Amino acid sequence: MALRTVATLTAADGVFQALLAGRFLAGNFDALGLHGANTSVLAALTITLLGVVIMWCRNKRGPWRPTAVMLALVAAEGAQVWFAQRNLLELHVPLGVGIIATLGLLTAWAWQTTVESDKLLNLNTASSAQGTAPSAHSTTSPTQVTTSPAECPTPPTQVATAPAQVATPTTRGGALSARGMVLPARGVVR
Repeated sequence: MALRTVATLTAADGVFQALLAGRFLAGNFDALGLHGANTSVLAALTITLLGVVIMWCRNKRGPWRPTAVMLALVAAEGAQVWFAQRNLLELHVPLGVGIIATLGLLTAWAWQTTVESDKLLNLNTASSAQGTAPSAHSTTSPTQVTTSPAECPTPPTQVATAPAQVATPTTRGGALSARGMVLPARGVVR
């Protein structure tokens, strides 16, 4: 939830920053002061987002790429301020467009990633609440799980044999992969 919220707020403030720049370029010179003041707000939100992404990737054992993108984004925003202070608009404007595009992509990633994690956790909760383990005909898709041979008229493309105990993120028996799927415990042969 924090990842979605901070990413959305940061992207919205980035778009607001671009709107202020556009107002200035259209002749509203008061917008330049607001554009400069909003730089601090955007920098604080970006650094907060960096911290949230680092914590999310560590806790979920997710990929390292979003953290690397966030570090590059923090560096780009520093360069953006430096270009603005030296009136290098030929570099400041295109870099601003790139920063806003990157914030949009990071926000889309945050919403997609957390929605997939929520679906997986809901699936595991429902499975453990019923006390049933997936059968040999279960698929690994988080959106559709079939549990009886009658529901599998054609063989699924990915058939996995389940160990005696299904590994969930809360047990010591398994771990989450980079895509949020539950991996079996070590030593389990598939």
